[in-house]
Amino acid sequence: MVFALTQPFALVGLVVGLAAAATVRHLVQSAMLQQAVASPADSRRNMWLHPLGVVAACVSGTGFGVDRKPAPDVSVGRARLCVLAGPIAVLLTGRVLLELFRYVWPDERFSGLYLPSDVLHGVPEGATGPVAQTVFTAAVAMMAFGLVSLLPLPPADGWRLWGHAPSRLVDLLEGQAIGSVLLLVLLIVPVGDLPVAHRLLDTIAVPLLRW
Repeated sequence: MVFALTQPFALVGLVVGLAAAATVRHLVQSAMLQQAVASPADSRRNMWLHPLGVVAACVSGTGFGVDRKPAPDVSVGRARLCVLAGPIAVLLTGRVLLELFRYVWPDERFSGLYLPSDVLHGVPEGATGPVAQTVFTAAVAMMAFGLVSLLPLPPADGWRLWGHAPSRLVDLLEGQAIGSVLLLVLLIVPVGDLPVAHRLLDTIAVPLLRW
């Protein structure tokens, strides 16, 4: 978000999109996992965004939420479905917001001109003004959050979709928080001119923006 400081309405869109994405993910997973999630014992049980996810968002424009661990007695299939529902709901909500943007501002060409990484760095104001800029940026921010949530590293939801037997690697990634540090690195450390996660977003999300 620091890169969007010169575009205040884009910055507002990034903040709104991140907050909305975290809220949708939390509400959907809470509804589906009421009887299927082990109660966390740490102080982060009521947090919707991981602390390092907030850091990532401040630097890169998007972040990640806290881990939701299914209870041990829940079947693997049900646990995966419940966890997957969060990012899918975020992606669908972002898509609906993008369609609303296109309906209200049919002449605005944001979605055809910019890559997701451009938007996360603060897309310039278009011909239709700051409200369109804010709405478009919020839609892209939500979709970026949903896609980052599907990365196969803890605490992202994608990690839970694989199903992991206890091992030293799993303990390092989860228990020692190495996974969250790796996610942070993927989001904020540039390789060339862009972080790896931004390159993935540009590859995967462009069809979603232009379709």
